Amino acid sequence: MARVKDPAKIDRLFEAALRHVLETGYAELKMAEVAREAGVATGTIYTYFDGKADLINQLYRYLKQQKMAAIMKGHDTDAPLADQIKLLWTNYFRDALGAPVRNHFIKQYEFSDLLDEESKAMHRNAYVPVYTLLEKAKKVGLIRQLPVNTMTAFLIGGANEIAHEGFGKQLDLEEQDIEQCYQLAWGAIKEV
Repeated sequence: MARVKDPAKIDRLFEAALRHVLETGYAELKMAEVAREAGVATGTIYTYFDGKADLINQLYRYLKQQKMAAIMKGHDTDAPLADQIKLLWTNYFRDALGAPVRNHFIKQYEFSDLLDEESKAMHRNAYVPVYTLLEKAKKVGLIRQLPVNTMTAFLIGGANEIAHEGFGKQLDLEEQDIEQCYQLAWGAIKEV
């Protein structure tokens, strides 16, 4: 009979793996250390993951799902396009500031050769709603006629840099600071 997997153990294993891989890197990541820190037997970790690469891929997909849920929170496709763009940017920015460890891991591994096809497909498909929104905004002349990946880079590049600056320390940004950051990003892509 197949062993039932405990979601609480998976969460603990993910937390331990995330801490270890960011401290030591993939090459030095030891499954036994992850298991020990998570409070499970070394053999038990192999009930959940086939090995180190499987652990990294499952962790990546888990964290990417969290990130995308945070970005899409409250998104209403019937709202005005400019409002949708602002909501998604604000969600992205707040998530980048609020979950720097998760976002650092995602950035570190999203283009890695370690990712399997399922993880790569998740990465490719994650931002399709954002790209679709930007294409609609281009079509109606709300934003510049640039490739959507270029505009996405302008929108989120600053957010990523600010979050990177805050990695390991608390950034205290007021609402007015966040609004000013958004206006800078918006100014880069809006049609003039």
